[in-house]
Amino acid sequence: SGHVDPGAQKVFTVNDGLHDAGQDFKWYDNHQLDEALTEATNMGDALQAIIVCDGAGAGESLDRPRITLKVHQEPVSRFSEQFRKKIVIIVTAPGHVVIPQHGNAASILLSFFPGEQAGLGLADVVFGKHVPGGKLPITIPNSENELGNFDQEQYPGTDGKVVYKEGLHVGYRWYNAKRIRPAFHFGHGLTYTTFKYTDALVETFPIDSSIAANVSFSVTNTGDRIASEVVQVYVTYPRDAQEPPRQLKAFKKIVVAAGQTKQVSLALPVRALQIW
Repeated sequence: SGHVDPGAQKVFTVNDGLHDAGQDFKWYDNHQLDEALTEATNMGDALQAIIVCDGAGAGESLDRPRITLKVHQEPVSRFSEQFRKKIVIIVTAPGHVVIPQHGNAASILLSFFPGEQAGLGLADVVFGKHVPGGKLPITIPNSENELGNFDQEQYPGTDGKVVYKEGLHVGYRWYNAKRIRPAFHFGHGLTYTTFKYTDALVETFPIDSSIAANVSFSVTNTGDRIASEVVQVYVTYPRDAQEPPRQLKAFKKIVVAAGQTKQVSLALPVRALQIW
């Protein structure tokens, strides 16, 4: 994979995507922020959005020294007082990142490995041609090393050994067990509409059945755009089980038209509730 060269003529950046979308825009670097702020102020109501790009790289056989994004911090900080509701941060990252200025932006569009057509797709989402529907497969932390302040034994290890002291409290389970609110929860993700959940019902089955329970409910698209939703079922065990609370046990992606309601049913096999 390290020797793949897709060819520059086939790679589309965000800049390319904005051009392709037919948007009238100007591109500024971080050393041009004074000029950009003046231009944005002079545009008044004609200003649609301020797009700030940031990201992190990664490679094989190495660890990232830090996960905090830096490029977006100064422009978002400078623009947020006047234009917070129009700031969009586009982040391309290989995994977990800390986004210090996330609270000063109207929205954040996070792509992981978007591929050669990334710029075209990101522009289509930003300007509403396509509706976003992804959910976070990770937890976005508030700060570096937030999960229990890992010591040397946990990372990078001592004498060639790594000790997994966190036990079952991995990822979002740690946040749930510690009752700490992350920057963005595992499973979180917004779109250009809203959904309402109603009529939740849990049906249990005999102990000798392969299915432990069936969870059903209704999902209504209460907005004006057709969109996808990833419905998720979490389970909390009895205290004596000593398991982390609220663990994901089933999920399903559905598409619901504007104003429509869809009935959803998810089966929980016995295996999903077993512990060791």
